[in-house]
Amino acid sequence: VNGHLAHYRASMGEYSSSDPQVSASHIHAMEYAHIDLSIASWWGPDTHLDRARLTMLMDQSVAMNSPLKWTIYHEEERNSNPTVQEIQNDLSYLKKWFTWHEAWAHKDRKPMIFVYNEAGCDVVKRWTEASSGEWYIVLKLFPGFENCPIQPNSWHQYG
Repeated sequence: VNGHLAHYRASMGEYSSSDPQVSASHIHAMEYAHIDLSIASWWGPDTHLDRARLTMLMDQSVAMNSPLKWTIYHEEERNSNPTVQEIQNDLSYLKKWFTWHEAWAHKDRKPMIFVYNEAGCDVVKRWTEASSGEWYIVLKLFPGFENCPIQPNSWHQYG
């Protein structure tokens, strides 16, 4: 916190979210807390064993008969300001590998995605254009977001 190590340690100790036993424990904890949506960081196609990790998390939820749904947090937006074509490529990849899964989150019959973005109405324009109305886009709030002429499906606050 503020550049210092946290004062608290996870009760499970250090762990990997790619471990099925850890994911089962996390799913149980989220069910206990009545959490119905989990968001996994995603850094782009074929990064951090994304297909294996995300599929394992969703399969684990189904195997446990959990109502928990999953989506991703598109982390690269804040670093790279992807073009509309690059966003479309990412969305196509996600559709091919994940959004068909029964544990992927949908809202209004659209696959849901959260985006870690910086400020600027250009972000809203790029994502709404890239999604062609086929995705439920949830962008991160920024100063002046309410003044953007184009609005995403929803907003979230990070932190």
